Amino acid sequence: MGSSRPRTRPGLGEECGMSAVDDESGRNVVAVGLCVVLAVAGVLLGLGGLKLFLLGGSAYFLCTGAACLAAAILLWLGHAGCLAAYGAMLAWTLAWSLWQVGLDFWGLAGRLGFLFLLGMAFWLPPVMRWLRLGAHADRALRFGTMALAVSLAGIVVAGVLRSQAGREPPVAPPSALAAAAPAVAGATDWPYYGNDAGGTHYAALASVQPGNVARLRVAWTYRTGEWEEGAEPRRLEVTPLKVGDSLYLCSARNVFIALDARTGRERWRHDPQGGAAISGAAAACRGVAFHAVPGADPAASCSARVYGATADARLLALDARTGAPCRGFGRDGAVDLRDGSGNARHAFYATSAPQVVRGRVVLGGWLSDGQSVGEPGGRVRAYDAVTGAYAWSVDPDEDAPSSQPSDPNAWAPISTDETLGLVFVPTGSVDAGATLSAGAARTHLYGAVVALDAASGRARWTFRAPRASQWDYDVASQPVLLDVAGPHGTVPAVLQLSKRGQVYLLDRRSGEPLAPPPGQPAAPAGDGPLREDDMWGLAPFDQLWCRLRLRQSDADATPATGPRPYLDLPALLGGVSWGGAALDPQRGVLVLNWARLPLYDPLASAAPAAGPQRSSVTPFLSPLGAPCAAPPYGHLAAVDLRAGKVLWQTRLGSAYDAVPLGLRSFVPIPLATGTAGGALLTASGLVFTVSAREQALRAVDLRSGDVLWQDRLPAGGQATPMAYQDAEGRPYVVIAAGGHPSMKTRPGDFLVAYTLP
Repeated sequence: MGSSRPRTRPGLGEECGMSAVDDESGRNVVAVGLCVVLAVAGVLLGLGGLKLFLLGGSAYFLCTGAACLAAAILLWLGHAGCLAAYGAMLAWTLAWSLWQVGLDFWGLAGRLGFLFLLGMAFWLPPVMRWLRLGAHADRALRFGTMALAVSLAGIVVAGVLRSQAGREPPVAPPSALAAAAPAVAGATDWPYYGNDAGGTHYAALASVQPGNVARLRVAWTYRTGEWEEGAEPRRLEVTPLKVGDSLYLCSARNVFIALDARTGRERWRHDPQGGAAISGAAAACRGVAFHAVPGADPAASCSARVYGATADARLLALDARTGAPCRGFGRDGAVDLRDGSGNARHAFYATSAPQVVRGRVVLGGWLSDGQSVGEPGGRVRAYDAVTGAYAWSVDPDEDAPSSQPSDPNAWAPISTDETLGLVFVPTGSVDAGATLSAGAARTHLYGAVVALDAASGRARWTFRAPRASQWDYDVASQPVLLDVAGPHGTVPAVLQLSKRGQVYLLDRRSGEPLAPPPGQPAAPAGDGPLREDDMWGLAPFDQLWCRLRLRQSDADATPATGPRPYLDLPALLGGVSWGGAALDPQRGVLVLNWARLPLYDPLASAAPAAGPQRSSVTPFLSPLGAPCAAPPYGHLAAVDLRAGKVLWQTRLGSAYDAVPLGLRSFVPIPLATGTAGGALLTASGLVFTVSAREQALRAVDLRSGDVLWQDRLPAGGQATPMAYQDAEGRPYVVIAAGGHPSMKTRPGDFLVAYTLP
């Protein structure tokens, strides 16, 4: 029959002569090209699907590969049954997709998009001419058309419905509590990294309101002068301080700068010549500390000081008015943080801002997590704020008389309580010898919050998150101090968030939980949060690749005792990382940025011979550059601490600046691109925040989670914003825009201030 013979001449319309898409023998090159594409797709999906099925995975890809091969053969033969084969495959793909991800737009788009677009090729006139031979062609075409239409309708409906709904709350809030609103910092200054010593990131700013926030405009833009097109990117993640009429900050290369708070004009800068000590991808300076010396003559040199750490492990004290070193502090204005730290073969420096409490400058330190054995212990240090004299230096281990190699470090922002004389220190990772080796003995302090006595450095108490594992689930966010109403009066409390999104409420005098901890039992070996259904991709091919990689890897809670790679979600970037949370103490509402980007760690030996495994973490991406886990990759959530419930959550960020293959879409498609940095809360009920993969600052309504205003930034905003008022009462919101090498955002060296006209 004619429907079973290879097509060697034009079909319908042959009286018009040979088509431009037919070759000299009369064969339709478009149809042949579609045959080749279908055949290649069938082979790739079939072979990969067979491997996945043998590994215990889904049989879908094997069946889909077989259907593509069948459609390719039938199309080559000019048989209209190829439409039925392909249409049936689309129908079961739609059913399978709905069963796996429901009405999730991005989940359906990754499963249906490529196959739908490929199916559109059957409607091309050259292909239709090639197929109009058999008596059943029209029926098959109608069936295929119906399947394509149903697929398209499914995607559209899912997109509409999904845009109105979110996933289950990603945070586990504490039980209901009665919050007692403490005194808050005024609206004029921002004297600490988190505006107050307790890290609330709350500004008593009422002039910028939901009703007028849309009128915000750029007041001034300052550039540190450390980046130009083509230069190596550095991480500008600073949150400036504002005291009096000056802003104080550190740059990506550890240059310390003071600006006029009203105009952004530079007043002074001090370059300690230490910024080149660490590679550009690792170095960061997120803040400085300010201290007015009690009883000092205000006109005297260094009566007010700015403290900051350098990339080559020095603590500096600078005159707040001139930027000159305070020569009476340490040795010519600096102390060496390496003294007594042991062997630091890789990086060792402070990324977070110091704090001053009871006359002492206190800071922790960062070391290269999981890269080698024998790294220095993770000490917290304190020095006299005036003389720089050594006060104390302790390991987070309260029982250790001195630091030992492989102790947990303390790189995250710290908080202090002047009244209780306590320093609250989140603890991080240990080195590869302790973190990734079986039988590590000192991991009981890993992923904890430790309260240190400000006078002696002695540990008052330690609280370890129940679900801290060996996979860099350190406590990375700044402890948030607040007061709560108890049965016997007001109780001083501390809120600590984890990278898994849990919120712990503790009595900051004793470390005892004030609400039942939301701890989770450890998952069985190999049973992590990532499932095969969670895999995503731009097309079936990269999704299949991701599923194979998942099946060939270990997951969360699996000890690092074998050669298999390791996958994790939400991984070391969060849940809640160094950006932390913001607290509205008047309303009792906690706002946090939540990230969920899976990471892949192939693991390598940390020693020349077989031994501890070295961590070598990279984002879990497909060969096309798409994340292997489906969106969303970040949320902004508000938790009512009084009611003990999540008020709202919204997907944070769009695909305007970040789509796979290193491209920009220039379309604000809601994608929830994740976050780096934290949020700013105002007394008027606004939340200012950024997303990790987008050059934009947003203002969100605290009551509803609706975005009320946003503006484009000149570079990626991987920092936490701050706010203040000038002497005339004019409000300012300031954000650093410097990009991030690992997140592939546009680099820069900008500090941008917004105000009302």
